[in-house]
Amino acid sequence: MKPLKLTMTAFGPFAGSETIDFSSLTENGIFLVTGPTGAGKTMIFDAICFALYGKASGDSRQNENFKSDFAPAGVLCAVAFDFELRGKRFSIFRQPQQQKLNTKGQMTTVPAKAELTLPDGSVVTGTAEVNLRIGEILGLTLAQFKQIVMLAQGEFKRLLEASSDDKQEIFRRIFSTQLFDRFSQALGERSRKLDDTIHKQLDAIKVLAGGIDCAGDAELYAMTQAASIDAPTLLEALKRLIGQDCNALEQLEQSITQITEERDRLNPEQAAAINKKLEQREDLRRKLAVLQKKNGYVDEQKIRLDRIRGAQQASRSEQLMEQLGGQIRQYRQELRGCQSRQPVYSIAMQKAKNAMEEAKAREGAKQALIEQRAALDSAYSSLQKRERCEAELVELRQKLAQALCKEQTLQKLKARSGLLVQLDEAEKRLGYAQRLSELCLQLMEENQAFLSLKNEYIQQYDRFLSAQAGLLARTLEDHLPCPVCGSVSHPDPARLEKDMPTQNDLDQTKGRLDEQSAKISSLETELKTTFRQLNYMDDVFSFDEADILNRMDEVGKTVERFQAQKSTLQKQKKQLEWEIAEEKAFEERSDPRYNDEIFVLEEIARLTSRIQRTKAEIDAKKAQIDELEAQLSEGMKNARQIEALSASLRTQIEQIDGQIAATTQQYISAKSEFEEIRKTIELAQEKLTPLNEQYLAAQIKFHAELQSHCFVSREMYEEYRDAQEEIPKLEEIVQNYGNATAAISAELGVLETELGKQQPIDLAALQQRHRALTEELAQRSSDKVKFSARLQINTQACNAIAQRFDGMEALFDEYKNVNELYRLSSGNNAQRISFESYVLAAYFDDIIALANLRLDQMTNGRYELRRRTDREKFGRSSGLNLEILDHFSGKARHITTLSGGESFKTSLALALGLADIVQIYSGGVVIDTMFIDEGFGTLDEESLGSAVQTLMSLKNGGRVVGIISHVAELKECIPARINVLPGKTGSSCRIAT
Repeated sequence: MKPLKLTMTAFGPFAGSETIDFSSLTENGIFLVTGPTGAGKTMIFDAICFALYGKASGDSRQNENFKSDFAPAGVLCAVAFDFELRGKRFSIFRQPQQQKLNTKGQMTTVPAKAELTLPDGSVVTGTAEVNLRIGEILGLTLAQFKQIVMLAQGEFKRLLEASSDDKQEIFRRIFSTQLFDRFSQALGERSRKLDDTIHKQLDAIKVLAGGIDCAGDAELYAMTQAASIDAPTLLEALKRLIGQDCNALEQLEQSITQITEERDRLNPEQAAAINKKLEQREDLRRKLAVLQKKNGYVDEQKIRLDRIRGAQQASRSEQLMEQLGGQIRQYRQELRGCQSRQPVYSIAMQKAKNAMEEAKAREGAKQALIEQRAALDSAYSSLQKRERCEAELVELRQKLAQALCKEQTLQKLKARSGLLVQLDEAEKRLGYAQRLSELCLQLMEENQAFLSLKNEYIQQYDRFLSAQAGLLARTLEDHLPCPVCGSVSHPDPARLEKDMPTQNDLDQTKGRLDEQSAKISSLETELKTTFRQLNYMDDVFSFDEADILNRMDEVGKTVERFQAQKSTLQKQKKQLEWEIAEEKAFEERSDPRYNDEIFVLEEIARLTSRIQRTKAEIDAKKAQIDELEAQLSEGMKNARQIEALSASLRTQIEQIDGQIAATTQQYISAKSEFEEIRKTIELAQEKLTPLNEQYLAAQIKFHAELQSHCFVSREMYEEYRDAQEEIPKLEEIVQNYGNATAAISAELGVLETELGKQQPIDLAALQQRHRALTEELAQRSSDKVKFSARLQINTQACNAIAQRFDGMEALFDEYKNVNELYRLSSGNNAQRISFESYVLAAYFDDIIALANLRLDQMTNGRYELRRRTDREKFGRSSGLNLEILDHFSGKARHITTLSGGESFKTSLALALGLADIVQIYSGGVVIDTMFIDEGFGTLDEESLGSAVQTLMSLKNGGRVVGIISHVAELKECIPARINVLPGKTGSSCRIAT
């Protein structure tokens, strides 16, 4: 990061806006910020640090205190900083939170603001967003920046004199090694968790062992109750017991199967059911024999039921014949009535048709009437249009009159605006002339005062010279030469008068004379300026400005002339305003815009254009009215006459339309009635044909049904037809007989098939054997449940113990490795140093190596930095302590034994080494600028030169170094300087190269 330009506004001691261009300072590789104590040198570094990170370079200064006490309350404190990084330019602007005087005279809080402009022109806003982007661009946090780039007051020797733990915190922030410490902590946490897991697994195995059913095995029981469970031995014994129980359970299941099969074969309930079914079969055989004896009676009832049903079916055919015959008679009667009325309807339809045709023959007359009425409507429309045009013409003429009136008013407003301009110029000329007159009088008075004061000074000066001769005469001694003439004889020495002026009196009078001269000069300048301004407006005076004091009369006359001109213009303005006020039609005359001559001219131009358009519209309307007048014939110019004639024609047209519509409707009605009766005849004829056919078919079906059921006479048919109430009883008899016979036969067939030749069984002997087998089966089942329960418990315990024990070996191995890594990384090792401290020590060794290169140069090879490796308190070592090796004595000593100048050189070397290492190890970090704010006052001339030479050597690597110091010798060594100059109204900066 190379600084390009810094602008501070109301910042610290700088009341106004101070801009520092670093481009001319950075060419030499090193520049100096110098000035008296308290002038604000450090505030330059504070401004850079605040612009980048929003904080001061030192911890003692807060953002709220940045606002300059010298700046006005309404000016905001702000910093703008341009810098270059990797050939790209960045601009950043910040202002802290502060108090500002608002327009109401009250103090309000203005929030903090930050803006970052990137090389592509895009802008990042917001304090948090800008802080984040600056960290990404520079690759440094605020702590790293203050430790590496900007070494502030009180911070320079902090790294050198810091304890090992403090260095660890500093390097941790710079090199971001917290990851290694977190890695060590994560190992410790993992080690503790693994240890807890192993103990939990062992406790779980002990609980599982306590739940094993040992089945009376004393050795196995002793294993489950041991304080420390021997899992492999326990699992072996448990698996042996499980195998024995599996064999015993298998034998039990075989014997249970055999007993169950035998007991199922000796089922007493099944034997009793067989005996019962044998009894049912004999009972069914007896019932079927009884039913078979009633078969002849049931057959007679079936025949009677069939004939009654046949008579019922023939009766329905007979009823259909009667129904069809009635319909045929009805349709024949309707057909005869319609055929007698058909000729009457035909004659009425023909008469209506003839009347309709006669009405339609008047259609031509109607069309002629319509054309006449259309011509009347067209004439009436033209007449109305002409009346509208005449009304519009009147309105346009009114608008034209209003516009012309307004134009006159605008012309008066134009004249008034011109008078206002002339009046303003007259007032200015009068003001200049009056001021010129005042200045002439004042200058004449001041000139007289100057001449009087000048005479006084000359007299005082002469008396002062005379007094000097008297003072010299007091020092003369006889026989000693006079310092003026060289004579050794002094017969008449000059005498010193009383109340003679002193040098101080003379200086005071001279000061008053100079002040009067300056006052006269100022008045002359103002007089000339006023004269030129007045003459520039108008060639008022014919004489030159140098001759003005001699032409006072003309100046007075000019004032009177300008006053008269002003009075005349005011009267003209008043007259115009009275005339404008009388213009009632122009309501906008009070609008202040009409005081502007340009606005009035624009309004006049717009109004003139509107007047021209209105005149053109009037001419167009006149032409349109003439054209419409020409279209109207002589008899068509009376609107009422046209309306009456049009109404008469409309009545005639409506009469013709009414006649046509009435006759047409009569014809349609007559035709509809004729068509309706014709369709009725056709429909009756169409219906009679199928009805006759249906009647004949029903008659044939009736006779066929009589023959099929053997009705030899009508009396026989009527007898069975009237016996329909017997049908339910006969159906019940036949159905009950059939159902009973079918049910008994079906049930008997099933039993015959199922039983075959089965004989009755002895139930007492069978039941005794069945009870014995059931008791034996219950005992064997009880033994099976006991063995199964124990087998299940022990199998689950065995699997759970084996599963937990199988994972234990991997846990033991992981715990051993993790615990060992934690022990080494946490510092519990031979060197007693943690992993993070080891990494930081490696960084520190590299820093020391580079620092010693510069320290050797600045101390002429006397001192060398070394890192101490001995242990600290409690045996723990961070490996970051320093000691200094003095090659003159050959001994190493503590860093605090160095003198102030030696400490400064060592601190400088260490800071430069740290910056080099950070740039080497952080690929994205470019440190090409350093700022140093203390220490050079402790160096002697030789050390100062070597330190400056070391810093100037950084130029070869492209770096720039800025130094804050008031040491005078540095001004000679470093030509590029920023001089900070204090003042009563605030400090200011001056760049010297």
